[in-house]
Amino acid sequence: MRLAFFGWVDEDAGSVASGNHVLLETLLQMGHEVDLFGEDGFVDPSPRLQEQPGYTHRLLRQRAVTKLVRSGRAPRSVSMKILNVLTLPLFTRRLRNLVELCHREKPYDVMVFLGLRATCRPAALPLVAWIQGVEVEEARALRRRRRLIIELASVPRYMLYSSYYTFDRLLGKAMTVEADLTLCGSRWSLASLVSSGHDPAKVAIVPYPIDVLRFAPNEEASGGKSASSVAPEILHFGRCDPRKRVDLLLAAFQLVQCHYPGSRLTIVGRPGLLPGIVKIIRGPGVTYTPHVDRHEIPKLLAHADLVVQTSESENFGSAVAEALACGVPVVVGPTNGTADYIDPKSIVFSAYTPRAICDAILAVVDGSSNSVEARVRRREKVVDELSPNAVTHRFLRLVEALVSTAHQRTGNGKQ
Repeated sequence: MRLAFFGWVDEDAGSVASGNHVLLETLLQMGHEVDLFGEDGFVDPSPRLQEQPGYTHRLLRQRAVTKLVRSGRAPRSVSMKILNVLTLPLFTRRLRNLVELCHREKPYDVMVFLGLRATCRPAALPLVAWIQGVEVEEARALRRRRRLIIELASVPRYMLYSSYYTFDRLLGKAMTVEADLTLCGSRWSLASLVSSGHDPAKVAIVPYPIDVLRFAPNEEASGGKSASSVAPEILHFGRCDPRKRVDLLLAAFQLVQCHYPGSRLTIVGRPGLLPGIVKIIRGPGVTYTPHVDRHEIPKLLAHADLVVQTSESENFGSAVAEALACGVPVVVGPTNGTADYIDPKSIVFSAYTPRAICDAILAVVDGSSNSVEARVRRREKVVDELSPNAVTHRFLRLVEALVSTAHQRTGNGKQ
């Protein structure tokens, strides 16, 4: 197949961007042709893609707002987000024109938006949108965390954030083109999409692929250590936004320390919408690090007894999936879609309360071995469902069916 892509792709960025990089690399290794469209200086694919036959990086002229952000002269503020959204209509026109030009030279089978809603349909191509989550969920989570945001920022700042999400939703709705197929990472996300008006016949579940060679158990894992003999090492990594409920994790950790006073909690992740949230990340046994290089994450996981993700409205938590690939048990919330892929030793806590999270943490660490052998067994489900080959084949089956249907409608073998 010959596929046109636009969206977030970066080998070392983590989350959706690194998953997309794994997808493209696997498609190329399978012999498919991939054209990745991206704004100059914004999407930086690795040499691992550029060295693959069948890969072409199609550059779009850089916008002034992107130059400002990348130069460091502009803060990553809500005002810059709004400016970014305002420039999207012109940028989308450029994208459509370039895809259509390349399509005339050598036709594509499909156009895929990665991590983004579809904003145009070049040359009447079949259209796939592989989204990060349901847009309205971010706004709902923001409203639920109103008190925390006002406490750490101010009422005017909360109103600014709220206005941004309203503005983004309205403009996004006006700019969004209905995709022929929308992909999401979990059953929870599918249900949320359908409840927000998506046609269930046009929505399918495909999780992000995980590099199971990079994320794997290693000899640094503790030999059978458990909370029954040693206080647990708890790890959280991911963006620190109000929706991620770091405040709840910290409260639950205080309760864990009542059972195991020597427990340690390491939180890794830059602040997102609310920079002031890092002010609350403190306390005995708590360590905060804004960022670690991606190649260091497996080493952190090797020394962790479990990973806890207290997020609300989580489409698919790549940090959780990477922990599972390393054989580390996890604790996740009831609106975390990654619960679809956890192993029997991991737990979905019952409610977003400190006590429920504490009970889940204690149940996991008391009932789990952390030996290398146990970690290897624990990751089997991830290898079966989230490995690059498994996810890419799942993606291809859906896309091939979509393209076949489009060809039948048009009555030709190629667009």
